[in-house]
Amino acid sequence: VTTEFNTYHPLQIGIEEVAFQYDTVQTLKDQTTMPIVGVKAIVNKIQSFQAELAPYFENGQIYLLKDQEDIRDELLSLPVGEYDDIGDALKIAIKVSQQEIKVPKIWVL
Repeated sequence: VTTEFNTYHPLQIGIEEVAFQYDTVQTLKDQTTMPIVGVKAIVNKIQSFQAELAPYFENGQIYLLKDQEDIRDELLSLPVGEYDDIGDALKIAIKVSQQEIKVPKIWVL
């Protein structure tokens, strides 16, 4: 986290607060000056993706570039796909950005 913070200088760093990560969030908040934001997770992943990601795609607020195949493939494979990490990261980025502005603007590098 520290390396990425020093490289990209984000305005906020969102970390999902579940199990082990809860302690990580608290430790980073207490021991660093990084702008850490804990993000609560919805337990049901499918409902979570439908409620938190689908509207942004449906309303044309999230666009994927042609070469962002990993993101596209993972999102299209839900709920039976092997991975959901990119989807989780995108949900967290949206939640964190909404705390500052009403319409999130997120760059996926």
